[in-house]
Amino acid sequence: MRDESGAAMRLEAVTKRFGPTLALCDVSLAVPPGTAVGLVGSNGAGKSSLMNVVCGLLRPDSGRVFVLGHDAAAEPEAARRSLGCALERPSLFALLTGREQLDFVAAVGGGEGGGTLDGVGFHPRPRSIHR
Repeated sequence: MRDESGAAMRLEAVTKRFGPTLALCDVSLAVPPGTAVGLVGSNGAGKSSLMNVVCGLLRPDSGRVFVLGHDAAAEPEAARRSLGCALERPSLFALLTGREQLDFVAAVGGGEGGGTLDGVGFHPRPRSIHR
C-alpha cells in the first residue's frame, strides 16, 4: 500500500516491545516535506527505537511506517533508498561539524552531500567544532 498523504514520513500506531518492555506505544506522527524534527526525551524514552524502526533496522510489532509514500514493510528497499540514517556515536564523526557529518552520510548513501542541509532550509555557518 502506498501512502498518498503527501507526508515525507508518516507513522501509524507504531508499537515495539523488547520482551516485557514497551519501547513504543501506538506512536502516530506525520512529518511534512522540508520539515526538520528533533526527538527529545530521557534515556529509555524510545527515541532510538523509533528511529531504528523508521530506518528499517527494527520491525514494529504493530503499526505502519511510510517514507516518501513507501510502506516500509511492503517496500523496504524503496523506503530505505528514500532516507538517510546516521548511526549513534560513530568514532569517525568526533572531529566533523554537523554539516560535514550529514554531507558524509549523504555521499556514502549515494546522495549529493552539499544539498543536505539546504534542502531543509538550514544555511551554512562558519566552521566550528563544539565538544
